[in-house]
Amino acid sequence: MAEIDLIIASFIQPALDNLRNHFKETAPTQNQNLVASLLNIWRSLLNELDDPELISNLEYKAIIQRIDYSFVFAFTWSIGASVTTMFRKKMDVFFKGLVYKDKKLKKIMSPTMTEGSIYDYHFDVKGT
Repeated sequence: MAEIDLIIASFIQPALDNLRNHFKETAPTQNQNLVASLLNIWRSLLNELDDPELISNLEYKAIIQRIDYSFVFAFTWSIGASVTTMFRKKMDVFFKGLVYKDKKLKKIMSPTMTEGSIYDYHFDVKGT
């Protein structure tokens, strides 16, 4: 698992910096609102993990995958969603560049996400 603090440090500030300097948005946003959206989406996807019975029935790897894969989804539909359609490919390349730059971070991407863009996938709890 990529630790949560590693994920946050590795993605959020670099993404916001790149968003402001190299991308165009569909509508102006503020950094704190994008981060709040990311955290709200991420938390909502992880609500099921509050259930002790569910946790006891899941393997450790499945729990970690839910945390990691749900971050990719939350990032895509918060910070990543603010860019114009024309800049989505550039955001996809930027995000994957961060992921594959660090050995620990590679685990947040499902092996099936090597094809296509981060915008092409959905988060399926049953699939983790």
